[in-house]
Amino acid sequence: MIPPQESGAAGRDGLSAQPNQAGRENPHRDAADSSSVIKAPSQPAPPTMARPVGSGVEPASEPAEQPLSAENLRELELARLRSGRIRRAVSVARFNGWSVGIFAAFTLPFGLFSITALLLGLALAVVSYNEFAGAKALGQFDLRAPRRLGWNQLGFCGVLIVYCLWSVYAALTGPNPLEEAQAAAGGAAADLLGSFEDLHTMIMLAVYGGVLAGSIIFQGGTAWYYFTRRRHLQAYVSDTPPWVLELQRSTGTM
Repeated sequence: MIPPQESGAAGRDGLSAQPNQAGRENPHRDAADSSSVIKAPSQPAPPTMARPVGSGVEPASEPAEQPLSAENLRELELARLRSGRIRRAVSVARFNGWSVGIFAAFTLPFGLFSITALLLGLALAVVSYNEFAGAKALGQFDLRAPRRLGWNQLGFCGVLIVYCLWSVYAALTGPNPLEEAQAAAGGAAADLLGSFEDLHTMIMLAVYGGVLAGSIIFQGGTAWYYFTRRRHLQAYVSDTPPWVLELQRSTGTM
């Protein structure tokens, strides 16, 4: 039987031994825990959006586009009404460009056989190009466009006048195709063809004279029409808000 003092001492020794044993085991557990923490892979940081350089404003804070107000819509409608004369001038220039271009396309193939037809076809092609270019500039509210279109029509008129005068000169001084037929026919047929010789000359003079007079009236009137569009264009540009002009230039509509 253990005396009470010894059992108490043994109890004290047992109690004191447990903390020491626990103290000896804790360092290994702490080392294992720390090693597990060190070996755990680190999670990558979530990607962040780069801020635009020099923007000064965060993308999320950019204001949304505001719709047109009632006042803006009213200004657009007034601008459309005031631009009616300019729209008509653009349509006239485009029509002239297409019509003259078609004549140029039909005339140029004959340039293989006649230098006159070649020069006329090239001149018509230049006139057609200037009409389309002038129409585009007029649609962009270029104040030089009406003058360009007007001088183009005057140049077209000059081309037609020169062509008609040359054709009349060739008809009067050149060989008459009826004379060759008259010489080959002989007899009564020659007398009949001789009566048509003067008629052929009169027909040539009437045709080219009519073309000459028509070109002076039509091309001259079209040139005057283009020249007078400048004041309407200038008034429209000065009375229309700049943002409306910029919108019409970018969209190509009036």
